[in-house]
Amino acid sequence: MLVAAPYYAQPTQDELLNHLLKVDDSLDMPIMLYNFPARTGTEIGDDVLATLLERPNFIAMKESTGDISHLHHLATHFREKLVLSCGMDDQALEFFVWGAKSWVAGASNFLPEAHTSLFDACAKRGDFATGRQLMAQLLPVLELLERNGKFIQYVRYGCELAGMPVGVARAPLGTLNEEERAAFARLVQPLLRNTQ
Repeated sequence: MLVAAPYYAQPTQDELLNHLLKVDDSLDMPIMLYNFPARTGTEIGDDVLATLLERPNFIAMKESTGDISHLHHLATHFREKLVLSCGMDDQALEFFVWGAKSWVAGASNFLPEAHTSLFDACAKRGDFATGRQLMAQLLPVLELLERNGKFIQYVRYGCELAGMPVGVARAPLGTLNEEERAAFARLVQPLLRNTQ
């Protein structure tokens, strides 16, 4: 189960800890924390994380702060107990260099082969030279997704380009305009051709 800090409420660290412990007590299943303070307003701090990792159900964290120094911190201070998962797609290579064994990637919905090739090269084989080459191919798509503000719309359009129409994003999100669609298609279609 993927569990983030409650958005909008901005709980204190003690309140966040109590909330996450109640989730664990109520459901008793493996939990991946989702640390995305830009979206929730609350970071999962070190003290909270250390306490949660004393329980067997808290096994992983999707780290989405975008802060490479925080990635370094997690990888060096929590390596023994935490499965570190890439939550910033355009930083996947850096996550794998620092030992991430998981990647929750939006664009994998429409470019699964490119994502698994990168994951296999880096996380399974430790082949970072190949990883850099693969990441260089993926990076234009991933940077657009992470930095444009229309992540969901682009992922849905990417699925359409890959032959899996999933419809438009739900309100209040809008749709991509023709210029955005054309620019994105120019980035994605060569990657789709490479896997067909």
